[in-house]
Amino acid sequence: MNKAFSVLVLLVCLGLAQRSSADFVVEVTRGQDNAIPIAIVPFAAAGAADLDVAQTVSNDLARSGRFKAMDRKDMVEQPHPGANISFDDWRRLGNDYIVVGLMAPQGADRYNISFELYNVLNHQRLLGFQISANRPGLRLASHQIADIICRIAAIA
Repeated sequence: MNKAFSVLVLLVCLGLAQRSSADFVVEVTRGQDNAIPIAIVPFAAAGAADLDVAQTVSNDLARSGRFKAMDRKDMVEQPHPGANISFDDWRRLGNDYIVVGLMAPQGADRYNISFELYNVLNHQRLLGFQISANRPGLRLASHQIADIICRIAAIA
């Protein structure tokens, strides 16, 4: 009897545990009131890729709530190396930061993504970085780029 009771209690506990488990979902419905304005210029791409890396980075930063990404249609130019940035134009458009980049194929299914983060207000290059990814890994690489930018802009 004691063994049967223990089994019954165990089954009841397992049943309750299954019912009480739920997915933990965090939804950011509103960003900071003072979100940082940033422009993510479309990356120059020497080869065709299935994913727009710059757009994914822009979406990630905007969804974080800490950044207000500039709409591409409002961009007056699309520089790719940092040397071609007209900082005064980007400042007039209300951006504190700008990200420029280049995506170059490295073989049949591999890409090298190089990008730079600049402070528009003082013309300072805060970051220059390269990351490699295969075609299926481009989304993950895009998320990693957004994470890197988020960390650097937070301490700058």
